[in-house]
This record gives sequence, structure tokens and C-alpha cells, in this order.
Amino acid sequence: RHTGRYNDKKWNDRKYTIMDKINIEKPELKDYKKIMQLSKELDDMHIKERPDILGELTLSDRFILFITYYFKDDILIAKDDNKIIGMIAGEKFSKISYLIKDIYIKEEYRHKNIGKQLVEKLTIIAKRKGFNRITLNCWEFNKNAKRFYDNLGFSPY
Repeated sequence: RHTGRYNDKKWNDRKYTIMDKINIEKPELKDYKKIMQLSKELDDMHIKERPDILGELTLSDRFILFITYYFKDDILIAKDDNKIIGMIAGEKFSKISYLIKDIYIKEEYRHKNIGKQLVEKLTIIAKRKGFNRITLNCWEFNKNAKRFYDNLGFSPY
């Protein structure tokens, strides 16, 4: 597990532009099919690296995840024009801690500060809900993700 804290920044709009055509925004119902496709890409990466622990998700498993995301989690998406290229999901973890459950950026859009912006915006949402600690999990095999979280100021505990 990693944990971290961020400086608060004002983010009152529904949409936040970080590059010429990249927007960070809250999804609409029509976006959830694409969000689940991104989630599947993330799951497939994890399954490929740890088939001993993770198995293929069934259609009913994916439906349950969809329902969980839609009704329980805070979700933000990154869009390039109208194409969803990244997402982040989080939820309450404890009385003081907020959990980043998933973050995924399509490979061709990585290393462009999109992931950083998604984490910062979700952190603002968590702070507004009264949480002062952000927690996440990272697989040991995922060196790129560990480096990303370290660069954002998260530390293992």
C-alpha cells in the first residue's frame, strides 16, 4: 500500500482542461461502457502478470464491477476530444482515508501528466468529503506504477 497527501487546489468546474484537447471530467451514463473497456485493459494486464492469483473475469463479474462503479465510486475520466483515454476510481477506505481503487491511462497517452492530473482531481474530491489521507494498492510487478506513485509523493507503508 502507498499513501500520500496533496496540496489542495480549487477545482469547481465539471470539466478541467490539461492540454489542448485533453479534459478531466466526471463521466456521464453514456461513458460507462468505455470506462469498463478501460477497466478490462487494466484487469487483463494484472491477469497476465499474476495468473496464479487472478483469473479471467466473467461477464457477470464485470456487470457487478459496473454496478459498483456507477453507484459507489467517485470516477473521473480523461478525454481527448470525445475519446476516453484514461480513468480513475476511488472510494471511502476508512474514517480518515480515501482509497484510489483504479487508475488507467491508455498506453499511447502515458507520460503526459494525465495520470497526475487524474490523481490530483480525485484527491480534491476526497478532501472535500473530509478525508485527509489517500491510500492505494500497487502490485509489486508494476514497476512503472510504483515509480509514478513515488513521483507523486506516495510512500509505501
